[in-house]
Amino acid sequence: MATQLTAGRVTSLAMCSSPTRASDFRPITVLSLCYRVWSSYHSKNLIASLDKWMPAGLYGSRRGGHAGMVWMNILLSIEEAHDCDIPLSGLVCDNVKAFI
Repeated sequence: MATQLTAGRVTSLAMCSSPTRASDFRPITVLSLCYRVWSSYHSKNLIASLDKWMPAGLYGSRRGGHAGMVWMNILLSIEEAHDCDIPLSGLVCDNVKAFI
């Protein structure tokens, strides 16, 4: 855990429109764990503010929703179609986040 707290990336940002010397750059350090916590917090707030415009069947990262709800709705649709002899077809795509 200690290495995750101290691991960071240093990059240089230009302080003027056309940097030519080393003094024209400012080194910036981004600590990955701090950035992930900051971005997760703000992403959740953004998603919560957009919640009233999102469709009801969208579950990921929403308050009161989780990925298991997607699979439960798919299973219920298949069972209902089977029991009631309703033709059913569809496509499921599972997107996974990847962090390098």
